[in-house]
Amino acid sequence: FVSVIGWDFILKRVPGLRGIAQRSSPARWRRIAQRFRRLAVQMGGVLIKLGQFLSIRVDVLPPEVTTELANLQDEVPAERLADIQAVIAGEFGRPVGEVFDWFAPEPEAAASLAQVHKARLGSGEEVAVKVQRPRIEMLVETDLAAINTAIKWLKLYQPIARRVDLDRLFAEFATTTRAELDFVAEGKNAERFAADFADDPGVYIADVYWDYTTRRVI
Repeated sequence: FVSVIGWDFILKRVPGLRGIAQRSSPARWRRIAQRFRRLAVQMGGVLIKLGQFLSIRVDVLPPEVTTELANLQDEVPAERLADIQAVIAGEFGRPVGEVFDWFAPEPEAAASLAQVHKARLGSGEEVAVKVQRPRIEMLVETDLAAINTAIKWLKLYQPIARRVDLDRLFAEFATTTRAELDFVAEGKNAERFAADFADDPGVYIADVYWDYTTRRVI
């Protein structure tokens, strides 16, 4: 925040320094985005989600930032298998081996809030199982509180506060992030989407197995 305010709002108004500030702006924004990306990968949780959210906000941030943060889509490290299995056991009240005939030890994909493993049901059907990361709800609320505090500081600087509705931006991000933690709602949305595009051969939506779906597993 201090770097942005100093370079992009103060020095740009100083005669003789405006040119330096403008010429160095792309490189500085890129370095800031790179530092945030490394921190997000290290910390995980909502910081990755925030980076992904900001990567599409070309209406707010320069392309040097959005391009750099777009790389977060592919950089999320996976959770330990034992921790993922513990989430499943907690949701169904029995070990993973009793829920699925087979559960792949390596994930097919890992995202900021959950990861996906292949599995096989008792009926022999092969499925993809999306499981929330352990303690993710607590991490989400902690990170959202920290981001909200940072926004309150940023709002004290009027040139930024006048340009961007920070409260509305945060509310949109927080609402979307919390909604993604409800996999029952996600399953219903998938079925609604499948019904809406039932006549479109170019769109395929996987079936939801409700007997194997909870708020944290789908």
